[in-house]
Amino acid sequence: MWSGTPSGGAHRFAANLLCACGGGSLLVVGSDAGALVGALLRVGVDARNADGLEGCSVLADASFSTVVACISPPCAGERLSEAMVELGRIAGRSVVVVVGPDNARTQADTYAETDSPIASRSSVDAAAFAAGLRRHPMSLGLTSYNALDVDAPPRVMAYERIPATAMTDYPQQWLQTHHDLHDDHLRQSGRRADAHVARYWLASDWVKEGDTVLDAACGLGYGIGVLGTASGANRLIGVDGSSRAIDYARANYGGPRSVFEVSDVGVMPFLADGSIDFVASFETLEHVEKPGEVLAEFYRVLSPGGRIIVSVPNNWADETRKDPNPHHLHVYTQARLRSELSEHFVIEQWYRQTAGGGWKCRDEPRCIEAAGEEADGKTDVDSSRPAEWWLVVAVKPVGNESPGRAMQAARLDHRFAAALRLMCSGQRAEAKAAFAALAGNQAGDHAPALWAVDALRYAGILHAMDGEVNEARALWLRGIELAVLALQDWKSRGIADKGAVNLDFGLSELAKVVAAAAGCERWIAALPRLIEQPGFAWQAGMGRDAVGVGGMGGGGNDAELVRKAAESAPANGAARAAALAEQLTDTRRHVTMLEEARTWLEAQVESWRTETQKTSTFLERITHWSKELEEAKKWWEGQHAAEKVESARLWAAFEQERDEAAQHATRVEAQIEDRDAQLAAQRETIEGMRREQAENARAVQELRTKT
Repeated sequence: MWSGTPSGGAHRFAANLLCACGGGSLLVVGSDAGALVGALLRVGVDARNADGLEGCSVLADASFSTVVACISPPCAGERLSEAMVELGRIAGRSVVVVVGPDNARTQADTYAETDSPIASRSSVDAAAFAAGLRRHPMSLGLTSYNALDVDAPPRVMAYERIPATAMTDYPQQWLQTHHDLHDDHLRQSGRRADAHVARYWLASDWVKEGDTVLDAACGLGYGIGVLGTASGANRLIGVDGSSRAIDYARANYGGPRSVFEVSDVGVMPFLADGSIDFVASFETLEHVEKPGEVLAEFYRVLSPGGRIIVSVPNNWADETRKDPNPHHLHVYTQARLRSELSEHFVIEQWYRQTAGGGWKCRDEPRCIEAAGEEADGKTDVDSSRPAEWWLVVAVKPVGNESPGRAMQAARLDHRFAAALRLMCSGQRAEAKAAFAALAGNQAGDHAPALWAVDALRYAGILHAMDGEVNEARALWLRGIELAVLALQDWKSRGIADKGAVNLDFGLSELAKVVAAAAGCERWIAALPRLIEQPGFAWQAGMGRDAVGVGGMGGGGNDAELVRKAAESAPANGAARAAALAEQLTDTRRHVTMLEEARTWLEAQVESWRTETQKTSTFLERITHWSKELEEAKKWWEGQHAAEKVESARLWAAFEQERDEAAQHATRVEAQIEDRDAQLAAQRETIEGMRREQAENARAVQELRTKT
């Protein structure tokens, strides 16, 4: 099942699950639970498994932080509703539902979103909402917005518990009754709800650690829920003109970091000038009479260098050139939005979004993607693809500093990710150029140095794999040089008077620079071994701690990257690159053998753990039977107090049954002790095998060294 999830594989799904729902105690319910539980245990999470919900009835409410349920269709209607209620009862915080494929059904039936007998995404949503759950603010981290249209099992859906008082005051019926301009899209299903949540998920990517965030025209506050969960914001402020919406937001999404205020977003006197680091305002400008005044107010409250992200419908005009939506006072195009924003801000990044199913772009899939950048008055925006909405990120300039300079550090993280994508897609020349551009833009600043040094490290690896050793060495030396400059800069500016630390560039950022420079140093030291010992050189360059069973940190594509390097290397370096690929392939083969042995041992341990859990469940049933017998005793005594003779006879029979139960319990305990002894012997055997495996590994290492 796990290989078919959007994450791909139990280990990666476990990593994404923890990033979305956090650690704590996790229960995985379903026949495919073993692989996921094993992956979670290996990273230190308290994870357990249960074959089905039938055995979970003895668990107390909120027994686990997160419950993951693997559902095999068909599971619909009343059965699905009962399952979601039970999952919500057991979970203290989050519920993740994974609906597996049903091979017995046709593809059309399996993928249908509605009128399907299997657990479709919309039917699971409806059951979850009825059970007091809402969509998890981090759910798009498990299945991206762009992947929602491919609704093929296994489907992954994440939910969180609604606060009890909020659920009482605002049940699902309340939302349906008070549906007007405001909706809680974490408690709704469908394309439009997905589109709204996706905007906040995108916005969370742009929020910096420690930011104060304003959600202007926040409605029912679900956006604060997403931004507060998915970003490092220190303080979040939701503002809306509806007191009813703000009351709902406070009850459902209020917290120590989140506050909500009733106010016109065009006049927010309770916010001081420059007090906000990030403004999000989606689907707002087309609703207000004077959008220019609203943007001016955003400019006032935004700090210099702070960001704003807005969205508007793209040219929602009919044949009369007016928007048929009576609540929309303006028709926006990309040109108009650019013109109004540019009066106050410097536009940085454009995004296009489609949801489909509406009167515009009806047949388009769910999609949100970067459409281009603007810098120094130049526009690089692709308008050829359809856009149902435009989203744009802009920056408030810093004093007299040039706009391009003000945005430089803020844009580097996204450009670095773009360079990595080029590298992973095999566009090596373009990746080299992208990394070089990042390194060339550092201009002596410490913050861009975070990316510049790592960019030089990656650029050097690309050159080295292409046989361009001298170029690689020069790039890595430059990376070390930039790190030294950053250290000197931190020493001169990082410690202020009286030893106060300048948190604008703290030790965590400095550690990242030094770590990247250490990578450059490792590669320089590994260069002499690159030809004769390519495998050893790769491990030394990447750092032994970063090399896992699959190869490099995340593992899996190293041989493919080397193959691409061999194809694009100069002719005089092709033989060396081919030798490198061959030796790496051989190394991967040996490592795969060790991985298979480890997988077998883990399967054995999982099997013994399952048997132990079954024994524990049997003991719990015996305890439950004893309690029932005690209750039966009290009932008989109360009902037949007058019939002493008959009561005595019944009591004697009861005593005999209890003694037999005790004897049975004694026999079971003896069997458990025998099983424990067997498990101890098996564990000793495993330990012996592990020691033998370790000795074999050392022998292989010695053989490699000799080789």
